[in-house]
Amino acid sequence: MRRGAYVTAVVLLAAIAGCGHMGLGGGSAGMSLTVTPGEPMAAPKKALSVEVPARGGRDVTIDGVIGRGEWPAEAAIDLARGLETQEGQWSGPDDLSAKLYFMVDAENLYLAIDVTDDVHDQAEAGQLIWQGDSVQLAFDPLHNPETMRHRVDDYEYGFALTSKGPVVWRWKSGPGKSDGETSGVPMVAKKRDGGIVYEAAIPFGELSPIAPLVRPDCGFTVAINDADGSGRGSYLEWTPGIVSSKDDSAFGELRFAYMPPAERDVLITLDIQRIFADDGQDFSFTVGANAKKATSVDAIIEVVEDDQMVTSAGAKISVPKGISWHVVSLPTETLQPARYVLHVTVKGADGAMLFEQDFTVYRYSSKRDSSW
Repeated sequence: MRRGAYVTAVVLLAAIAGCGHMGLGGGSAGMSLTVTPGEPMAAPKKALSVEVPARGGRDVTIDGVIGRGEWPAEAAIDLARGLETQEGQWSGPDDLSAKLYFMVDAENLYLAIDVTDDVHDQAEAGQLIWQGDSVQLAFDPLHNPETMRHRVDDYEYGFALTSKGPVVWRWKSGPGKSDGETSGVPMVAKKRDGGIVYEAAIPFGELSPIAPLVRPDCGFTVAINDADGSGRGSYLEWTPGIVSSKDDSAFGELRFAYMPPAERDVLITLDIQRIFADDGQDFSFTVGANAKKATSVDAIIEVVEDDQMVTSAGAKISVPKGISWHVVSLPTETLQPARYVLHVTVKGADGAMLFEQDFTVYRYSSKRDSSW
């Protein structure tokens, strides 16, 4: 299977236990489980797209110096070739321009940002660093853009060299993260003659749910801010979405080189797509897999209400070699309106636990009053 191919499977998970619980309707035990594979399809590619190579054997040192042979020879993004949006006083590439280099491995996204700037001016601190010389980076992990806003899973980071040293600031945090200055992203900023270099290794734990081993791409854009004595006077923006407006539908994308799993035969990730289900709607998930060879995994969902298991359901998913995606759906017609916790596990063919997480979901009925 080619890199970035997707396989979609619809898994109809039927309730097979606990049918006497008050949260269930009439008997549903013994309902069959159905797995329907979809047709392979290529992931859509945006007009502005960057191929991010695997780090491989390159020795990367985060020191603010772009060493010979350390980064790919060609810049992935060159903000002096007509891709930028300009604001205020901008006299040309010597006043402000930038080249961005990327690499990826299983743990980190590596960035080197070489900014040409005739005057370094950064007198701000904290969330105001954008008003001085700085870099803003925005990510859409699930590639699910929403016009004129950033979604709850999006991130926006800032890099700056302040009077107190290099600062990494997070204005927008994904699930489970907090806004503000973060020490979780190694970054070094160092002035050079006629500019400044920022180097960073962003752990994917700080960009969750970006996971290049199972997701081949994510939405992305970058802005370079320039101040020359009186606050930000100009900026360069790869695509709109940060400065001109907070709009992740305008982002470009990063497309990660395919990397086979190193320690396991198959890697699994899972995201919930629907947490509110009305009459006739299912709770649905996407399961991403990266397998060294064709195999199968077992998905199990336990439905819990008030700390008591209502029912459970399971299905076997056929996983092809390489990266694939599967849609898992849990019918809700036998569930009364209530708040539930879905305990989801995915196990390999050898019984090893590949994924385990709880998801809070809500079953409601727009045709009648709900109990929650």
